[in-house]
Order: sequence, then C-alpha cells, then structure tokens
Amino acid sequence: MINSTILVGEQIILKNISEFDVTQNYINWLLDPHINCYLDLRWEQHTIRSVKEYISFLNKSENNEIFGLFSKSNNEHIGNLKIGLISHINLTAEIGLLIGEKSYWNRNIATEAIFLATNYAFNVLKLNKLHAFVYEYNIGALKIFMKNGYKVVGTYKKHVRFENSFIDLILVEKLSENII
Repeated sequence: MINSTILVGEQIILKNISEFDVTQNYINWLLDPHINCYLDLRWEQHTIRSVKEYISFLNKSENNEIFGLFSKSNNEHIGNLKIGLISHINLTAEIGLLIGEKSYWNRNIATEAIFLATNYAFNVLKLNKLHAFVYEYNIGALKIFMKNGYKVVGTYKKHVRFENSFIDLILVEKLSENII
C-alpha cells in the first residue's frame, strides 16, 4: 500500500508516487541516453504500462519506497528517488536518484533530495545504514553523496558495462548517527 510520506526542502518536495504519476514525460526521461547513461535501466525499453506496473510493485513492497521529486515553486515532477532493498533485520537500504528534468540539473536539487531522504531513512525508518552504487564517471553523483556525509568504502573493479568497455562501480555508504 502506498504511504503518504511528504518531505519538504527548500527547493523540492519528495512525496510517495503512484502509477498515476507516470506520464509520457516520465517515460521520456527513462529513454533519454543523456539522462539514463549511469543507470542500469538504460538497457530496458520502458512504456507507460511497464513503469506503472513497476511503481505499483514497489508500492506493494515492504522493502521499497519510491518518491517523486516535485519542484516546490510549481509542483512539476522532476525526478524520482528510491530507498530500496530495505532490510528490516539489518536496518540497511540502498538509495538511488534520477533527476529527469534537465533544467533542474546543477541546482543542488539532487543534494537536497539525498539529504531529505537520508534523514527520513535514519529518523523515520530507523535504518542504521544507507548505501549507493555510483558509476566511476558519474563524478557529480559522487560529489552529491560526499556532500551528504557518505564515504567511499569500496570499488567493484570493471563491474558495469559503459559504452564499449567495463568501468568501476564505487560503493558509498553512510551510517546513522543514532546507531542502536
């Protein structure tokens, strides 16, 4: 069942999304090679139906939360953030982010989104640790996580296919300051 979590920042609002939030514009983000170049989803074809089914699946899961990023000024849906693979035993999860609207790039939106979601994960979900995987060429994402207190803890050498070669996948993580 979909939650009704709303996280408010200076520029954005994060709120749980449903299949009703899936539009052709959203699908266009997923199909745009400039937007999806660092995401594994770039290997798949996406349709409104397939993405609605995916969102519905996530919302029924107890181990995932999917948020839409909405501009605070005009309520435009500009991206998504997922806290996924939540382990309720180990109190860990993976975090991932997509800013689909290019006009919102380089405006600290992603930094704010990771900040809001990290605080939510630690203070509301009571998780102990969050982690993310970053393609080695995605320097912007690595900087965003570092600004939010994540640390590089490992590298999977030549782990993902990128263009015509294999590149490293960097593992970043952050521990809750309220460790039990």
